[in-house]
Amino acid sequence: MPVKRRTLPVQESSTPALLQFPGQRLLTISQAAKYLATSSWMVRDLLRQHAVPMVRIGKRINVDISDLDRYISSIKTKAA
Repeated sequence: MPVKRRTLPVQESSTPALLQFPGQRLLTISQAAKYLATSSWMVRDLLRQHAVPMVRIGKRINVDISDLDRYISSIKTKAA
């Protein structure tokens, strides 16, 4: 017998990251990589190049979701 899966309704939001990481403002490097659909090494390179600012709390490095959104907006290209 097939199992019925319950799905939750998705709420529309201006920030898609809020759906992926509800209640979180700061993301770890691996979470930021998942959000950008890239590797954690790429995120580390972006931080090293100062393309995205980092938030250091103790030894931990975090990235603000709004900074990631700003970075995505800045690298968008218009269709030809």
